[in-house]
Amino acid sequence: TAIQTPSSISRKREGRIVATPRARRSAKKLGIDLITLTGTGKGGRIREQDVLAAESSTRVVAPTIGVGEVAGRLQPHTTIRQIIARRMVAGVTDAAPVTLHVKADATNLVALRNFLKVDGPDCPSYNDMIIKLCAVALHQHPMLNAQWREEGIFVPDVVNISVAVDTEVGLMVPVVHDVSGKSLDEIATNSRQLIEASRNRQITTEQMENGTFTVSNLGVFGIEYFTPIINLPQCAILGIGSIRKEPIMDGGGVVNKDQLPLSLTFDHRIVDGAPAAKFLQMLCQLIAEARQSMLQKLYYRALAGTG
Repeated sequence: TAIQTPSSISRKREGRIVATPRARRSAKKLGIDLITLTGTGKGGRIREQDVLAAESSTRVVAPTIGVGEVAGRLQPHTTIRQIIARRMVAGVTDAAPVTLHVKADATNLVALRNFLKVDGPDCPSYNDMIIKLCAVALHQHPMLNAQWREEGIFVPDVVNISVAVDTEVGLMVPVVHDVSGKSLDEIATNSRQLIEASRNRQITTEQMENGTFTVSNLGVFGIEYFTPIINLPQCAILGIGSIRKEPIMDGGGVVNKDQLPLSLTFDHRIVDGAPAAKFLQMLCQLIAEARQSMLQKLYYRALAGTG
């Protein structure tokens, strides 16, 4: 055992530690000081089993390392960090989260974005387009827009999409309200305003309330797939990855196509795997057909609310 005895102390003073080669190798590997051990071998010789016994004993009764014993600094929790922590833990422990991953053909989505860029830098982003398409899919799959309540499942009449925004003080999730009632350019304008307000710490409580579905985009960081955490009481959150060209079989040949990774985390208490997969399947179809359904500029100016 790792108990320092008078005999071990005297050995240290005399500069002699009697131990077998195997014991020395094990002690070096495990970071155990032989001087702290009492050997059970002949003449007090330390054997390998003494080292292993000490390691086992130390592992069980090792004292907790205090903050003062490690160089560093303690950064107090901010109010926002505490709120984020509580909500993130709740999204994992209070729900029954399941994540599905898929890649969507983004060829037409990229072409549409390039087409819209002629209007200038304030044209709708990929995020804005996906928000609009999510609203279309959610109307067909309303349980992904629902909320778990103890008395039953609440299904909102509107689609309010929360948008995850990275700020200096932490994650903020402002809400684009009534996405179906907004045109694409209105969604883009609203999103820019919400992101700017979040990063300038000017976001209001009303702008953070009543979200029914969330999107989180890490594609700008080169991330493909991840496991987004549900923003309770919502049922689901969509993680958006980085669009990349990949070789795809098409018409008997291999062509490079833009692929968009998507990660959908949903609450299995509210919806099962198959309905969630069907929602994701429909969203992929909408993304693949984006150019055909949204090619004309009039779509996002004159057809507001048709999604």
